Amino acid sequence: MAVVHKLMDEGIVGKCGGTIISNRWVLTAGHCVVNYPQIFFVVFGITDKSDIGYGWFVGPGVSMITTEVVLHPQYSLTQNDIALLHMPRDIHFSGKFI
Repeated sequence: MAVVHKLMDEGIVGKCGGTIISNRWVLTAGHCVVNYPQIFFVVFGITDKSDIGYGWFVGPGVSMITTEVVLHPQYSLTQNDIALLHMPRDIHFSGKFI
């Protein structure tokens, strides 16, 4: 699992889930990335969702910041609501976190 943090108005942080689909790509919902600044803080290795609050996640997971977002070209709220986040380096897969 990946948690995608997005900075919204007035410093409020919004969160969405994500799925690691390769060593550099995370699949998430399109509505999580459309109409927001294109800087996202992605945390990997979450094993307990109760640790996820409304602020920045602090815990044992691995995190990266990305600015590379690919929104489905025919995105709408009712169809094609998917996007890809490209990580700046490989996501390290280990037995402990991912």
